[in-house]
Amino acid sequence: MIFFVLLRPLLLFILFLSGSLLGTRSNCAQAASNPGIKFYRTPQSPFPSGEASRTALEKYWVQDKTEQLYLVEKAHRQFWVKASALARESSLSQNSALTLITTSIHESASWKSNTLSSLPALSRLEIKGFDDTWVQIRAPSLGGLTGWVDISNLLLKYDFANNIRTKTSSHNIPVLYRQGSDMITKDNRKIPLSQIVSMTAKSDLGISLVSDDDQHLLLRQNLKILKIDGDPWALSRLPDHGPVYWKKNFAGDTKISSKAETSAEVSTLSFESLLKREVVAVAFHPKNPKLGLVSAQGVFMSLDGKSWRQLSKFQNHNLPVLIDNNSVLYVGNERSFDLGKTFSPYFRWDQLAHMIEQKQKRPAKNLKISGLASPRPGILEVELETDLGRVRVAARSDFDPITKFDF
Repeated sequence: MIFFVLLRPLLLFILFLSGSLLGTRSNCAQAASNPGIKFYRTPQSPFPSGEASRTALEKYWVQDKTEQLYLVEKAHRQFWVKASALARESSLSQNSALTLITTSIHESASWKSNTLSSLPALSRLEIKGFDDTWVQIRAPSLGGLTGWVDISNLLLKYDFANNIRTKTSSHNIPVLYRQGSDMITKDNRKIPLSQIVSMTAKSDLGISLVSDDDQHLLLRQNLKILKIDGDPWALSRLPDHGPVYWKKNFAGDTKISSKAETSAEVSTLSFESLLKREVVAVAFHPKNPKLGLVSAQGVFMSLDGKSWRQLSKFQNHNLPVLIDNNSVLYVGNERSFDLGKTFSPYFRWDQLAHMIEQKQKRPAKNLKISGLASPRPGILEVELETDLGRVRVAARSDFDPITKFDF
């Protein structure tokens, strides 16, 4: 009896310790199944401002931000900048230019000539010819007005050149930079731009279109592009933090594996149960009504029209959906050629944003797909909401990826 009395405190301690260990294991398992995801004040922030579970970030999700970012380097310092703040060689053709500041159009190649009009920064121009430090241009945004502008106000395709070929040369000539209306070669010769017939460009060169202290940018600054961040950021509004940005392809999240991710069955619902949810979009195969997609707090697919399985890749988001004549499934900016087993993007956001900018004469931001349609076989229509308003584009759907849209 005395032995039991002495042993009882020890047994209670062991039970307490066991309970604590089990609780710790349970908490560890819970943490492992829902790891913390770093979030940032802005996508350009060099350091995270905190962590939160995917559950919390999804609960307070607001929207996906689709603007691309570039990781750039200058003077051995690396930082992120918005894609809209940089021009690349693909931004311009050899016969086009971009104004870097407000620019006056003159009647002739002289400051003393009459001013015909003026253009804001980032206006696109067509190049017609050169005369010393002046460029003859056509301004599409001003009804095709022609005139002359100071070349120092412009960004040209030649600013990205690393090799050129002239009317009289049969080989590539390495160049260093543009100086006015001349290219300076590596052997320190000057070649007029008017003599150049073709060129190759530096694909890793970005030139700043803005002066922005927050992004550490100076106007016309040359930057080396190290990486293009093509994955959208998610914006959530956390109660204790306000708006925060985070990446959905967080490496610690076992649900997200790659851009061509296999879709697993998270849940299967009957059509009646599915209709009890908030249905945002519905699509059926044009000739097979049993093959369908429904966007209702997640994206669900059916092969028989009765049972609907959720595609885990799209989590609980409401996205536009479409099924074309060839049984290709479209969900937001991704599509599947194998009935939902894998999905991958069918266009690049930066290319589409550039096309819209060319059409609207202004940079487009905050692009979001609001609708999908296939008016006839082989044609895909995409409706987008932007800060410039609603835009509808069309393209041939047999390209992978789609690189050209018509407006």
